[in-house]
Amino acid sequence: MKLHRYIDHDSQMTPIDFEVTKSKVKVTDIGISKGTQHYTVISTCRVLSAMMEQYFRFPESRHELKIIAYEFPE
Repeated sequence: MKLHRYIDHDSQMTPIDFEVTKSKVKVTDIGISKGTQHYTVISTCRVLSAMMEQYFRFPESRHELKIIAYEFPE
């Protein structure tokens, strides 16, 4: 839906358009997400990133990390 408003500047009518939508979108440093899933995506990425870093830094813990990763909800 577009709304038109006219502002008078020295007897000249200038149209200003406003675009109104119903969608709610959040923009973050990792991308765009809609609704409440935003926080789930952020926390999931952080957890997986930490697990990947630990996987490469501590080879002795790889077996435990694989078990955790396979039990991670999709």
